[in-house]
Amino acid sequence: MSVFPSIALAILIALAALAFALRAAVPARPAEDALQSGEPVPLAPLQRVSWWTLAAGLAFAVAATVVIAGKGVETWWTVDAVRLPVTGLMLAALLASLAPMTLARRNAASRGVLVDERDLEILRRAPSVQGAATLVRLALWTVVLMESFHAAGSVPVPFLVLVNWSCLVVYALALPVGILIGYWRR
Repeated sequence: MSVFPSIALAILIALAALAFALRAAVPARPAEDALQSGEPVPLAPLQRVSWWTLAAGLAFAVAATVVIAGKGVETWWTVDAVRLPVTGLMLAALLASLAPMTLARRNAASRGVLVDERDLEILRRAPSVQGAATLVRLALWTVVLMESFHAAGSVPVPFLVLVNWSCLVVYALALPVGILIGYWRR
């Protein structure tokens, strides 16, 4: 069985993640234009990047989850033509979740964009969502795996790999969620 289609799919997924990252880095319209035309004030740049980041990361994560659920964990683990694209989807979810934030930070620094106190406070508090989301994810995995494999006495390796991947993806997606919660609470 050739792994070329899987590698090609993983490359396409990575390119799609890069396209999402670049789209999220496009600056928003100036607020003055929106106010003069009667339109609502656009989202803050950090808030806009967070929405794009969350949407892209979730799309890839859901796609990986659908493939694993549809094919089964054992097939995912043993068949390269399934495992490699799913790994590509999970890597794309991580890239899509981390690249826009990095690009936004770099663009803000290079263009001299000022970050106000509200943005700084939101950025300071947003990572607390990452820890909580990861702990909840680990607790859910623990209960599910313990109840599923209690009689067997051990958890199969593929499930442990899924625990690792899911925690990484949840951790990466939780930062934009934390930022959006910060704007929502303000």
